[in-house]
Order: sequence, then C-alpha cells, then structure tokens
Amino acid sequence: MEPDLGLFCGGIAPLSVLPDQQSSGIGSKLMKAVIKASKKMEIDALFLLGDPDYYNRFGFTVSKIKNDYSVEHFQELELNKGCLVKVKSTVKYASAFLSLGT
Repeated sequence: MEPDLGLFCGGIAPLSVLPDQQSSGIGSKLMKAVIKASKKMEIDALFLLGDPDYYNRFGFTVSKIKNDYSVEHFQELELNKGCLVKVKSTVKYASAFLSLGT
C-alpha cells in the first residue's frame, strides 16, 4: 500500500473452528470481536483470504485492489468508508503468512 495515503490496515488470517464446534456461533463471535477491536484501534480497513459466502455476512466484499490471490477470495472491509478508493498498489501478505499450512 502507498505509505503516503496514511492508511492503517490489517490482514486477517484464515479463521477455523474445530469441526465438532462448528455451527455453534464461535466463528461469528471471533469475527465480530476482531472487527470491534479493529475499530477501537482505528484501523482503516481489513483484508482476508476466505470464502465469500461466509465473510460477506460481516460486511466483507471482493476487493477491487490489485493482489496476487484468488480474485473472489481476496476480500476487504472498509472500517473507514471510502479509504481504499485511491489505493493503486498491490496488496501482498508477508511471506511467513503464505508458508502457513505447508
């Protein structure tokens, strides 16, 4: 991201809940807590890689920002509405993030 835009953004790692605990609301509670904490920290926007059918319930949409990931799975949530309009750079996760699960 362009440092001169002064944006403070966060990347959310994939969320998972143990299979026997799924559909009990744990994932939703975790996401709501992350979003609430991010707002308190005055984060402008959040990014994540994940299932659009799950994350859209929290306000995430397919990102229009250039990225190196699956188009429909790279999503954003503007906590500061309109903050990403002028972004022209490519978003990349740190290499340590990309090596998770390998």
